[in-house]
Amino acid sequence: MRFSALCVVGALSCASLVGALSAAPAKNANANAHSGAAWSYKGTNAPAKWGDLSPEYSACKKGVYQSPIDIKMENVFQANTASPIKFSYKGDVQNVVNNGHTIQVDFKAGSSITLDKTQYDLVQLHFHTPAEHKVAGKSFQMEAHLVHKAKNGQLLVIAILFNAGLEHPAIAEIQKVMPQKEGEKANLAKLDMSTLTKGLDSYIRLNGSLTTPPCTEGVIWIVNTMPLEASKAQVAAFTKVFGQNNRPLQSPNNRVIIETGD
Repeated sequence: MRFSALCVVGALSCASLVGALSAAPAKNANANAHSGAAWSYKGTNAPAKWGDLSPEYSACKKGVYQSPIDIKMENVFQANTASPIKFSYKGDVQNVVNNGHTIQVDFKAGSSITLDKTQYDLVQLHFHTPAEHKVAGKSFQMEAHLVHKAKNGQLLVIAILFNAGLEHPAIAEIQKVMPQKEGEKANLAKLDMSTLTKGLDSYIRLNGSLTTPPCTEGVIWIVNTMPLEASKAQVAAFTKVFGQNNRPLQSPNNRVIIETGD
């Protein structure tokens, strides 16, 4: 399934809009943001309270371009030229950790992408059930975040949306060793990343924030326009451990959103 986009250019060219998406590196950005003051997805430390839990989390309450959002296709600009992502993934895994909020796969150095002549190193991968982003009001069963960081500190997150369907091979490998208790780690030598990046010849690009405290803004988001499949059992396995770990939708606030690719 590929989402069709409407090009509403106005006074700006689509090429100049791509330049508008060159986010300033997030200050003190941490690719592993599941730390700091205690927070949760329910109870007294739920998302509505994140901004009050610590001064470091103020962006969760006062930020302008927060994530996730419902991507309304009538507000999406269609790029005239493709801006392909070059994948150089080795998939060598450092460990798989239960951080109390999600299952996180930490990667060894050597995996990266290149976009607009900038290299972003793959740091970690984690999951949210149900998905955090919506597209044209449509909800998805699960969302994987591939978190990258450039040498200048700029964060880039590739969001992979999943519909219910066939078992996904990469998720199956992760769930074979998935720690059930907070703080536990497990070993996984390698992960075939090509099964996660399938269909990223076209994608939606926008600026946003981390979807967990401290909700740092200035993050470049890449969202796949061709959702992948994961089995209901795979989604349920994550939900059994963490419950629903998705941040509620945030206001788009007229941010620039571009679809690029075939």
